[in-house]
Amino acid sequence: MSQSEIKHIYDSLVASGDIESLFPTMTGDWSLDKVEFSSQYNLTERLLENLDEDFEDDFDIYEDY
Repeated sequence: MSQSEIKHIYDSLVASGDIESLFPTMTGDWSLDKVEFSSQYNLTERLLENLDEDFEDDFDIYEDY
């Protein structure tokens, strides 16, 4: 995901007030949070991709039935 898309998600979380509950260490200031938020976002995306792959693999065993 591009940096501008990540910033848009960050801005949405700040506007809704959810940034504090989801990321307690974030300040709400993009210039201060940019590196950490981007890192956390990218890590979460990779974890979710791996979960999706594992979930799909679990159903592969049922194809023979």
